[in-house]
Amino acid sequence: MTSKQFTLSWAVVTVAALFLTACNPIVAEPEMLGPGVEREPSCCEKIAFVSDREGNKDIYVMDSDGSNVVRLTHDSADDYSPDWSPDGSRIMFLSERYDRTELYVMNADGSNVFRLLCDASGSGAFSWSPDGKRIAFYDQLGGYPDIYVVNVDGTGITRLTDHPKVDVAPAWSPDAGQIAFYSNRSGDDIYVINVDGSGLNRLTHHPATDCCPFWSPMGHRIAFSSNRDGQPEVYSINSDGTNVTRLTDNPGVDIGSSWSPDGRQILFHSERDGAKGLYIMNADGTDATLLVDDPSETAGFTWSPDGSRIVFVSTREGNTDLYMVNIDGTGLVRLTDHPAVDGSPAWEGGIGRN
Repeated sequence: MTSKQFTLSWAVVTVAALFLTACNPIVAEPEMLGPGVEREPSCCEKIAFVSDREGNKDIYVMDSDGSNVVRLTHDSADDYSPDWSPDGSRIMFLSERYDRTELYVMNADGSNVFRLLCDASGSGAFSWSPDGKRIAFYDQLGGYPDIYVVNVDGTGITRLTDHPKVDVAPAWSPDAGQIAFYSNRSGDDIYVINVDGSGLNRLTHHPATDCCPFWSPMGHRIAFSSNRDGQPEVYSINSDGTNVTRLTDNPGVDIGSSWSPDGRQILFHSERDGAKGLYIMNADGTDATLLVDDPSETAGFTWSPDGSRIVFVSTREGNTDLYMVNIDGTGLVRLTDHPAVDGSPAWEGGIGRN
């Protein structure tokens, strides 16, 4: 596939994927949050993931060493895209239980499964508020994809956008005052809006595809993916729309990344040097280093809460399983070993969307 062909395919697939699942955060954090968290790794930290080992996609959890695998959902429909609440007490996920994609919440042990909206028409790309009390998501309740906010008990739904184009991929600001999202209302761009629906602001103004916004931990920057320079790369921008910065600059494709819990490093996928791999670099884009050289499509990853390890999806041994590696590339461990497909990892208290 030529670089031009890949770029065109990426633009189409990226926008289409926003309707189906959440984008991987792509964030660079130039403002450091202070020293990294000093904490001993625990065998009992929990990782949620998706597996079809019982015939269809369900949500499972396991300890971070791969032990104590527990199935949480038991429905004949597909359940996927798990994401922990900020306090770790609940898991939100998407399900096809009523022949359309809808949001569900359950306790961390799988009890009290709750359908968030009974009249949803196709939800997706959700985001927990920093305090865990509200959910931002997109849905076609009004006939086209718009951004909504709802309390975690399903009450108080508020429609933030109302436009006959696509508004998807919401991401809360760290102070919970604004939501960034992707829209194609005037091209493929990044917007922000206040959580009460006021103050809509278009941040990017480029004819290329700018997508997948996510706030920096300090809230001053928003990172996004763009093919404005001919192929997918990682960029960041001030939350007021100024100072667009290109963070990756390589002939290979660089996409799908996430910042470390302390904001000092960034993970991203790359096809540089003619091979697919998972790379790590400083938050300003310097010192990009190959973390995992993977002949398969490495996809879906999550940071540990202390930022010392990464869990990722790979078919490196012939089957789709979850692996863990230290951020210096050492200690590669296979966490799941099942003939079914295991994917979409989410580490309790960690960073990274599947």
